[in-house]
Amino acid sequence: MSILSIIKGTPIWVWILFAFLIKRGINALYDREMRIERLFFMPILFFIWAVYSVLHETTFSNTAFLALILGIFVGGGIG
Repeated sequence: MSILSIIKGTPIWVWILFAFLIKRGINALYDREMRIERLFFMPILFFIWAVYSVLHETTFSNTAFLALILGIFVGGGIG
C-alpha cells in the first residue's frame, strides 16, 4: 500500500478535522486573554473523568480513590 493510496482513501471528515487542528495549533502560538472560568474547564473535566474511572473501572475502588486523592494533594504541594 503506497502513501498516495492512503491519502486517497482518507475520508473527508479526517481532512476537515486535520485542518481544524492545524488552525487551532497556529492560534495557540499567540498570546491571548481568557476568562478564568475557561482555564479551569478542562482540568475539572479530566478530574471528573478520573474519579469516574477510578470508582467504576478498578477492582479496589476505595484504595484507588485514596491513591488518586493523595496524588492530587502531593502534586498540588509540589507544583
